[in-house]
Amino acid sequence: MTTLTLFAAFTLPQQAAAAAPAVNGTYFKGIPMVGTFFADTASIRTGATACTGTVVHSPTRDLVLTAAHCGRPRLFVPQYRYGAPASAQPYGVHRVTALFTDPAYPRDTDLDIAFARVATPVEARTGALTLTPTATYTHRVTVIGYPSDPKVNRHHQPLSCTTSTTRLTGHHQLRMACGGYYGGTSGGPWITSYNPATRTGSVIGNTGGYEAGGNVHWISYAPVYGGRALALYTRAVAAGRR
Repeated sequence: MTTLTLFAAFTLPQQAAAAAPAVNGTYFKGIPMVGTFFADTASIRTGATACTGTVVHSPTRDLVLTAAHCGRPRLFVPQYRYGAPASAQPYGVHRVTALFTDPAYPRDTDLDIAFARVATPVEARTGALTLTPTATYTHRVTVIGYPSDPKVNRHHQPLSCTTSTTRLTGHHQLRMACGGYYGGTSGGPWITSYNPATRTGSVIGNTGGYEAGGNVHWISYAPVYGGRALALYTRAVAAGRR
């Protein structure tokens, strides 16, 4: 995912011609099962966020979906509140104990998917989205992420945009056009059918994949979930039952 300083990169023809869209994401208070990661507890108060994660439903109730390119996070904070210490976060602070990725990544960017296991059954507190495979590429989605740079996100709030997706040519990935998705939004969920009353819904992608999710803030990508993603999920669940 792009940072504020953009470096030259090879692009597909459709991307080279893409202009910034009229629509931009909106900062909001967030939803309970989507949060961000931190290196240590001191970083929680200062807002040093790193990537975005989503609690996904599992029998073990302790799995957080993110992007493989985010690396191994240490702490997950659902619906993060900037300025509050670790003890005052609304849904707690959850230590990451394991990370599961596909060995074919980064060679295959369609597999930029990871599951972080946390030390506590976070789903019991936050609710969860359901990992949902899809065979099509045109959807109406809500994409959430935590831009990490204070120059664009002074209060370290989550950003949300509801828009339509298309296919990224040559990949098993979704593409969306919406401004504001700078570095830190990687790993964020692409959501359909969210129900705030029951805290449920479907996640059909996570920001990542080609160019680590996009090298300009107004174009983002997300791998769709096929057989290998489901196998990775199954492996993560099985490891938690040992």
